[in-house]
Amino acid sequence: MIAQGALSMTVSPLHTVEYFIDLAEQFIALGAEEICLKDMAGIARPVSVGKIIKGIRERHPDIIIQYHAHSTPGFSVASALEAARNGVDIIDVGMEPLSWGTGHADLLTIHAMLKDAGFSLPDVNMKAYMQVRTLTQEFIDDFLGYYIAPKNREMNSLLIGPGLPGGMMGSLMSDLEQNLASLNTWFDKNGKPKISQDDLLVKLFDEVEYVIPRLGYPPLVTPFSQYVKNVALMNVIQMEKGKERWSMLDENTWNMILGQQGQLLGPIDDEIVALAKQQNREFFTGNPQELYPDQLDIYRDKMKEKGWETGLDDEELLEYAMHPTQYEAFKSGDAKAKFEEDLAKKRAPKSPVVQVNETTTNTLPNIINVEIKGEKYAVKISYPDAKTAINNNAETPKESVANVIDSGDAKYITSPLEGKFFLTKNAGEIGIKVGDTVKKGDTVAYIEAMKVINAITSEVDGTVSEILVTKGADVEEDQNILKLI
Repeated sequence: MIAQGALSMTVSPLHTVEYFIDLAEQFIALGAEEICLKDMAGIARPVSVGKIIKGIRERHPDIIIQYHAHSTPGFSVASALEAARNGVDIIDVGMEPLSWGTGHADLLTIHAMLKDAGFSLPDVNMKAYMQVRTLTQEFIDDFLGYYIAPKNREMNSLLIGPGLPGGMMGSLMSDLEQNLASLNTWFDKNGKPKISQDDLLVKLFDEVEYVIPRLGYPPLVTPFSQYVKNVALMNVIQMEKGKERWSMLDENTWNMILGQQGQLLGPIDDEIVALAKQQNREFFTGNPQELYPDQLDIYRDKMKEKGWETGLDDEELLEYAMHPTQYEAFKSGDAKAKFEEDLAKKRAPKSPVVQVNETTTNTLPNIINVEIKGEKYAVKISYPDAKTAINNNAETPKESVANVIDSGDAKYITSPLEGKFFLTKNAGEIGIKVGDTVKKGDTVAYIEAMKVINAITSEVDGTVSEILVTKGADVEEDQNILKLI
């Protein structure tokens, strides 16, 4: 293994050329054998990239320096040239059909540019290039293409402002698509005009620029970029629904804000500090490593019991210790089974949309009646692509309606977003149970969405009479998850 210190390129008043040169000095003093300028959003300005590399090279003539840049906003080619002119050793590139867009600049472009600038380079093996290109395209046609948003192939200068990394744009577009559908459903139910994906994208980018300084200027690299994006997206959605900004801060983001993942470069906004105090959250000023005791031997013993190899240089052991749930799903075959199930759904032909005009007699029901554990519900069905007449044969029971929070003596806590339902965020915790008393503001459950854990709080007082969702189950936005009396 090689100890490489990564400078996560972020553009802000605090992320200066001098800051990054000093950070490289700290990494080298701690034993880093290489330094990488990790320009994960491709937003580092070319001249600044050159100055940072020059500053490191002057102090450390023999250190290996690497430049890693995505090409989303279009700076990466010029930045690569500045990096080479100032003494970089390695430049990361991509190959068609996965270069450009939110990926790296293409090998052929960077190679031709550097040769023209007078650098000595071996020739490109075009036969090998085309073989890789063909093989990659086969993967895309077979399965990978179902998971690559079309916009990932595009360059987008709108990202200069928010600075979100190219590596996370795939998940961002997926999140955006799901949340747009939920948001427009809410708009439809509340008599408000729907918005387009571009409208939501611009609102998201603007909100990212708003939240970054107020969150202490975190470096926009995984996982911090994910936190920033999720906070911004939830802020936009909550405010569009007339709710407060910061009302859906997930637990992972709180850990970052409170200092449990290291010291942030800038101060936290007073409004968020007040919110932390209101929720009885304490800021951590110690070494974050104190919060993560050494458990490698525990996982080593687990692997020995299961007959699993710890891998070369204990790589498998490290994977297991860092991501135990995902690693076990991988080893058991559950992850592959779920992937294949999801892929089958994506490959399945779409059902044709039935166009219905006003003169057509429509027998599709608007309401169906269901009974769950002795309680009757009227479930409304909407047909977004058709004008649907009410089926008069559908009878509406008077006992309760599924999407009401307060129904007589019963009150329902609903999920504010789509995701997976859990009663606790850690295995050692004890979750809420039937008979427990709940006060307004209490955390009652968690929803895992967009790679983070979101705490669900109650808006009412009551006693838990029923938990309506099982552990790990997928829930929809506004779905009832707990029943109180």
